[in-house]
Amino acid sequence: MKKMKKFLIVLLFLFGCKDDGHNSIDKISSSFKEIEYSLNPLGENLGIDNDPLYRFDKFDCLTYVETVLALHFAKNKDEFETIINNIRYSNGKVSFETRNHFTNPDWIRNNRKYVSDITNNIATKLNIVPSISFITLDRSNWFKKNYNLKVDYDLENVSLNYIDIDTLLLKKDEPITSIKCNKRN
Repeated sequence: MKKMKKFLIVLLFLFGCKDDGHNSIDKISSSFKEIEYSLNPLGENLGIDNDPLYRFDKFDCLTYVETVLALHFAKNKDEFETIINNIRYSNGKVSFETRNHFTNPDWIRNNRKYVSDITNNIATKLNIVPSISFITLDRSNWFKKNYNLKVDYDLENVSLNYIDIDTLLLKKDEPITSIKCNKRN
C-alpha cells in the first residue's frame, strides 16, 4: 500500500495542472493504457472483500472509471482518497453494504456531483426516442443469494433510459457517450 500511495502522489503531481473538461480525463486515462485488467480488483480492505480501497496496478471497467474520475477531481492525496470513497460508496461510507453495487440505482444516482446522465440529450441530438427498462430491485435477496448477508432493504422500482445498440449502430458516424464528466470547481 505504501508503494501505491507514493504512485498516487506522483500521479497527482503530474496531473495537478489540469484544464477543465476532457483534456485531463484523456491525459489521466491514457496513463493507464497498459495496466492489467482484473475482475473486481477493489474492495473495502477488510471483511467480505479485503482487496484495497484503491490501486493503480489492476482495473476492471468500473474501477478504471472511478479511479480516473477521482484523480481528475482531486487536488491532493487526501482529496483523492475522499473522492474515490465518495464515488464508490453511498455518502462516502466505506462498507460492502454501502458500495455502489448497481449502476443505475446506486452509481449514477450517487455520483451526480461527478457525472451526468446525458442519454436523453444524445437521443434528442440523434432524433431518436430512448428505450426505458423497468426492474424491481430486491437488494436484500441479492445480498443473501450472492454473499449470504442478511441486510434489510425495501424493494425498489428502478427505471433506466437507454439507447438500443442496434439504433446506435445505425447512427455509427455520430459520437456517442451516455455519461459525461462534470466540470471541476
